Amino acid sequence: MTEKQKRERKARKALEQRVSDIVSGACGYSFGENDDWLNAAQLSRALPALKAVFKDDKRITQDGFIYAIGSLDNFDNVQDITNWLYENGVRA
Repeated sequence: MTEKQKRERKARKALEQRVSDIVSGACGYSFGENDDWLNAAQLSRALPALKAVFKDDKRITQDGFIYAIGSLDNFDNVQDITNWLYENGVRA
């Protein structure tokens, strides 16, 4: 594994932990490694929390597409959310 791959892996893991903490706090339920899917009520609490935490990240606030209705399939669980945010330049 190259140094770049190690850094990327570490950055993804840090973002996943942060996303897990945000979603868990917003929903009052521990999300994370168990790969639980968010139901509609949980998603309605998790999305505003994620937006609030990452609101100053210019990569997402300029376009706003990350949280658009057409992107909801990327918010099924913590791992999907992490992958979607990471692919769009969000870092912990």
